[in-house]
Amino acid sequence: MKQPEEHKNSQITISLMAADLQYRMEAQYHEALKQQVFLEENCSAESDLQDRFSARNKLSTIVGRQILTYVWRRSKYIPPNVLIAAGYPNQPHDEAITSHALATEFCEVGGVSDLNTLTRIQRDTSRVVAAASVYSLILFQPSPANKKPFLGTELLHELMMATHFPNAMLIQSLIDDLGNRGSGTGNAE
Repeated sequence: MKQPEEHKNSQITISLMAADLQYRMEAQYHEALKQQVFLEENCSAESDLQDRFSARNKLSTIVGRQILTYVWRRSKYIPPNVLIAAGYPNQPHDEAITSHALATEFCEVGGVSDLNTLTRIQRDTSRVVAAASVYSLILFQPSPANKKPFLGTELLHELMMATHFPNAMLIQSLIDDLGNRGSGTGNAE
């Protein structure tokens, strides 16, 4: 069944607005990285220029943001009652985790069972965790053997707040704009 032209145009308008929103949300993340994280004082003493360049590239990806957000949700900076209110009642709180365990948990939550995808996610997670350590977004904890458990830092919390709270306001603005368009009070195209 063919959709009426008005309905089709409405879907196109919403799609364009969503694309713009996505772009602005990613730009918010990149600006927060630049302003708060990619600073000399945040660099680990062991890192060199090549490490920092590589870390910037890894942290600037969508995957980097997703993994950092997941680590942030586990941090001590988000109280358990806030996790519950946000819809994460079973989220571990303030517990160190290894990159392998984080990737496995990430896959379980996302319903990933394909071995190739799991392997890629574990590799990506390890790389993002290593990059996050270069800029003090995570802190490795003392551990026996070769395990490297880590926790999110206050800087990670500040980055996530500088990213996600403004992004929530962008989403609210889009919702309000769509509501106004639907009620005839906005600027319809």
